[in-house]
Amino acid sequence: MHIRQSLRLGFTVMLLFGAAALHAQSYRSSVNDGNEAYRQQQYDAALKRYNQASKKDGERMESRFNSGNVHYRNGDVKSALKSYEEAGKRAASKEQLAATLFNAGNVFLDAAEKGGDNPMLQQAGNNDAQALRMEGYKQAIELYKKTLKLQPTDADARYNLTYARKKLEELQQQQKQNQNQDQKQQQQQKQDKQQDQQKQDKSKQEEQQKQDKNKLYSLHAPEVECISKGKAHKKYEFGVKVSVATTNRDNFVVGMLAEPGNPYDGHTLARAIEQVQRITGCTVQRSFVDRGYRGHDVKNHQVLISGRRRGMTLQMKKELKRRSAVEPVIGHMKTDGKLGRNYLLGALGDTINALLCGAGHNIRLILKKLRKNLLLLFAELLLTLWCCSEGLKKSVAAPTLAN
Repeated sequence: MHIRQSLRLGFTVMLLFGAAALHAQSYRSSVNDGNEAYRQQQYDAALKRYNQASKKDGERMESRFNSGNVHYRNGDVKSALKSYEEAGKRAASKEQLAATLFNAGNVFLDAAEKGGDNPMLQQAGNNDAQALRMEGYKQAIELYKKTLKLQPTDADARYNLTYARKKLEELQQQQKQNQNQDQKQQQQQKQDKQQDQQKQDKSKQEEQQKQDKNKLYSLHAPEVECISKGKAHKKYEFGVKVSVATTNRDNFVVGMLAEPGNPYDGHTLARAIEQVQRITGCTVQRSFVDRGYRGHDVKNHQVLISGRRRGMTLQMKKELKRRSAVEPVIGHMKTDGKLGRNYLLGALGDTINALLCGAGHNIRLILKKLRKNLLLLFAELLLTLWCCSEGLKKSVAAPTLAN
């Protein structure tokens, strides 16, 4: 299929009558001389004549229109489009404007066929030749559409529009196939990388000894650590350490922070306080922690550790006793909130799971309070209805006094 690129020369409408001015005759003769040079493929001479005509009469479009044709033949796409734009502004009829749009569409269509070799499209898109061609076809399609709105019977514009659409669809399908191939290659590379990592982890697990540090405990979750609990019934746990922060009165969770690497508890306190203040927007006045936080690195903040006796007011002692209430909160989140077993992948999955467990605990507390309040409201409503019915029965059964 070939493109019907019939670049149209300027309109040779005879405007010279007996009363025409010498200035108009000079403009027309320059255009005619340029047309003759154009037919003989003397493009430099033709351009010179068209420029002379434009200087003589800057409001007429024929000279600028034909200058665009010359620039196109010389391969100067930018100048061609600029000349067509100026000609379109000076078009005196729909036919003239349609011809200008048609030729501009041909310029973009030809640029799309050439791809990355065209300097105009290199400015419109990136350096990808396929993207440049697609951009050229899109521009050509829009210009052909505008041409057909002005001239619905233009067969050349309709033919070129169909051709440009077909080529654009082919490029889009090819681009989609290339993207699918790239995705398959990326997936294959990812699978190969995972397999290599699994082989390395497996060999590391086979070679590691009991006294080694940074041992691998799980092939599918290499971030898992062995956490010492210090309890008689459960000396160790395997997983990732999580810092839990709750309010002192209602046990609402206000901070959940996964701590990979099994850090010392005291070194996690500053990050936990910063998270609580960021989430709640409130300044933490006091923190109540267990004895595992001794030696913490928090300075400009009051931290009360379990077992402290000196310098304690009655209010502080009362609040410190509430610290142990966080233990059943952690237990409920492990059993009811899936904190005890994480099904999300990687260190990011540990962080997300911790946050979701904290949010789930708060939702359960809110629902519990709502159920309690609704039950009380329902009981009060039943009591009110019963009292009203009993009062009505007494008023109906009351005897009347005889006169």
